[in-house]
Amino acid sequence: MLSESFAQSFEPKCYIIKVSNFCNLTCTYCYYYGSEGFNGSQGNNYPDFISGSTLYNLFSFARRTAGELGVEDVQFCWYGGEPMCVPIRDFREMLEMQRGVFGSSSSIKLNNTIQTNATRLPLTGQKC
Repeated sequence: MLSESFAQSFEPKCYIIKVSNFCNLTCTYCYYYGSEGFNGSQGNNYPDFISGSTLYNLFSFARRTAGELGVEDVQFCWYGGEPMCVPIRDFREMLEMQRGVFGSSSSIKLNNTIQTNATRLPLTGQKC
């Protein structure tokens, strides 16, 4: 249970999810990736994609917190790297998990958005 003082000062309605480290650009000005770019699996200690258990825990926290605080709508913003590099089947599985955690009878409205560099729109079968 969240502390009452926390609950009074904060209403969690939006969760930013770093879904992938992959990016299809190598921008020299990128504050996160630096001048070498970052396309995952480059000797770092970070996973290439968010794990299912981490995502499940996040959805469970968001569901529980929304219920405790009476939040009626929750937004998830997916970003990366470049979230459009995540295969569409993986996104479908993540959204199915989200619906499963929140349940079909939930009164909480879910909104999903994507922060993208828009170079991969419309969705095609291209790989990053």
